[in-house]
Amino acid sequence: MDVFTALTLLCLCGVASIDGTSDPYLELELFKSAPKEIVPQYPEYKSLTKDKSGAAAVPYSAQKRRELGYTAQRRRDIGYTARKRRDLAYTADKRRELGYTARKRRDLAYTADKRNDLAYTADKRNDLGYTVRKRRNLAYTGGKRQRLGYTARKRRVLQNNTTIKP
Repeated sequence: MDVFTALTLLCLCGVASIDGTSDPYLELELFKSAPKEIVPQYPEYKSLTKDKSGAAAVPYSAQKRRELGYTAQRRRDIGYTARKRRDLAYTADKRRELGYTARKRRDLAYTADKRNDLAYTADKRNDLGYTVRKRRNLAYTGGKRQRLGYTARKRRVLQNNTTIKP
């Protein structure tokens, strides 16, 4: 499509059609009334079935060419429909609201890598024996020991079932 055709379409359809805010039916009516000169010319298409009368192939009507030119060519030129642009805008706004910027995503990835580097995995915690249950028991025992006055020596004696030597 040349520049003249593009500018003429822009004037006929209006700027609102590009940003998806105008009425598509009104745009189609405006386009149908466009002069033939700005509508791309299509070749004659032969029918898929043979014409029994042997008549020449009938070219598309001017109106059909306008409709085809408006729909297929315009969609190819613009690429993004109004709905897709709205979806993209919503997604961008949502990402801004949630604060998931590229920098934050990189930081989160760095954190995951850092955890892997430090080997704070479930296996490592299991190797260290710091299970949730054990930590709970240790915390309970710590408080209980303080109340009962257990010393380190007394705990060792209780664990080994030995008697305390004076």
